[in-house]
Amino acid sequence: MTHFVHEEIPERKVHAREFECYRSLQHLTKAGFLQEAGKKTSVFVRFSTIQGSKGSKDTARDLRCLGVKFYTEEGNYDLTTIAMPILINSDPMKFPDVIHAYQPEPRTEMPQAAGAHDNFGDYVANNPEALHMTLWVMSDRGILRSYRMMESWGINTYLLVVILSLN
Repeated sequence: MTHFVHEEIPERKVHAREFECYRSLQHLTKAGFLQEAGKKTSVFVRFSTIQGSKGSKDTARDLRCLGVKFYTEEGNYDLTTIAMPILINSDPMKFPDVIHAYQPEPRTEMPQAAGAHDNFGDYVANNPEALHMTLWVMSDRGILRSYRMMESWGINTYLLVVILSLN
């Protein structure tokens, strides 16, 4: 798992931007960068595909992802999203397997579904829970209209802190 987390994908470039909080979200969160309207925070934004490797088309049918890193006074805050309302599996130990099944054949760089290489098809056949998301990708949602119109669902884990008063 450590090796997977540290794999570097050079073609996934980031874009420097600035996030501005338009209204206070103090009633919902303690995150400092969301406390006051007008507060600006530096961010890096990265759009990426899952299956497409270097040189692949942005118009290909694929699962899209969005990564945002907020540089706040409290530290860095990472937001990771996918453009589908469901994940391909719920077992975190299978996640590296599915990502590697998406990628081109490592020795020959042969793309998916090219006759000699169908790791993703094998993955779906051996993990029936993956069929649900595969059907979503094969629907109209699998071809992105534009990044501006991309809906995203967060895949981060959040911590809810409840403070009780004993008075």
